[in-house]
Amino acid sequence: MESAATLQALLKLGAHNSIKDKNRAKIIYKRCIDEYPNDFRAYFNLGNIFCADDQDLEQALKHYIRSAELSPKTIEIYGVISGLLIKLMHPEAAARTCYQGLLIGK
Repeated sequence: MESAATLQALLKLGAHNSIKDKNRAKIIYKRCIDEYPNDFRAYFNLGNIFCADDQDLEQALKHYIRSAELSPKTIEIYGVISGLLIKLMHPEAAARTCYQGLLIGK
């Protein structure tokens, strides 16, 4: 299987499992990161898993930040990070991050 096709298949499998089995989805997304460390989507999706049900918000933040580093022009990431920073009681950092995202849209 071609590498792009493999990545797509893994991301799809992770998304499917994120609904039913979050632990399996974590394993799949970690495999994506191991095999495709420069693709932001697996980091972002893993952040979503850690954020679900407030499982591990610090881990979620770590993965979202890495996602933004890899894809700095994806505006939506900044909104997610800002919302999470508010949840973690860091309103000033949330405002700065939100502003970064707004600058991309200009």
